[in-house]
Amino acid sequence: MSFAMYAMAFLDAKKWVPFWIFAFMATLCREDVSIGLVTLGLFLSLSGYRPRTGVAMIVVFFAYFLLVRFAIMPSIPGWTFADVWKELYPTGEKG
Repeated sequence: MSFAMYAMAFLDAKKWVPFWIFAFMATLCREDVSIGLVTLGLFLSLSGYRPRTGVAMIVVFFAYFLLVRFAIMPSIPGWTFADVWKELYPTGEKG
């Protein structure tokens, strides 16, 4: 959360390099943080406050989410949500 908040503070201050660094660091914490940054980018582009930055955020962070969630995470065995809790499933159940 701290990385995302610093990213928003740098965005408001128009400090672009620290913004992108902290936004990327926030996405490294969890893959779904990028969806929040996509939402922020949508707000920025529709409100007219920072439209070019907003569009760039939508493209970059949505692509990041798709890559991590549907390409990288499935390729790592044992890292899915179902695999983490599989020992708690009743006998004969798969989910």
